[in-house]
Amino acid sequence: MRKYAGLMLLAMMLASGCARNGIATKVLNGCDWTEYILMSRKDELTKGTEDRIIRHNKRRKRICGK
Repeated sequence: MRKYAGLMLLAMMLASGCARNGIATKVLNGCDWTEYILMSRKDELTKGTEDRIIRHNKRRKRICGK
């Protein structure tokens, strides 16, 4: 029972996060709060990190169109 208390609390917090004064509010999509990841010439990235940044930016452009 005790190990489910945290899970239940989290579920209640998530469920109540979209309502204010009994009225549902707009749920933000990823385009509202994500940005492109920009790199500087001074950044020293591993190939894996660079690939992840490029994938993120391509995905954001595909989904958000900006």
